[in-house]
Amino acid sequence: MKRKSEKILLILGSIWNVITALLTIFGYSDWFQKEGMSSFEHHKQVSYASVSLLDSLTKFIMIFGLIILVMGIITFLVTRFIDDEILNKKIVAWIIVCIIVQFASFDLIGVFFYLSALIVYAARTKAYYKVKDGVEL
Repeated sequence: MKRKSEKILLILGSIWNVITALLTIFGYSDWFQKEGMSSFEHHKQVSYASVSLLDSLTKFIMIFGLIILVMGIITFLVTRFIDDEILNKKIVAWIIVCIIVQFASFDLIGVFFYLSALIVYAARTKAYYKVKDGVEL
């Protein structure tokens, strides 16, 4: 039994994570910094506290982007370890962690890729073990 569809879904999820992480790190964090400063300047509230708050929020955005980037790279590497006939509980746990992170960040496209991969992975594993045990489907 080939697990090509699971690998494709996980690779698509990892590519999606890398793209959104790079957009977050290089696009959104710069935009957030510029818009935040212009908003503070417009309302004449530029102070050490407001600039410090803005810097902290920008760093948080960049750290989040780095976490998503690392998650995408790890997912890409995990796809190499998917065996055709074995249920690997570590891979299932990793996919569940990815689903939780994507769901917590309201990334519905990422949730779709990872949840679809988990469902197909579990269904094929169950079918494989039923055929292996001689039970008719």
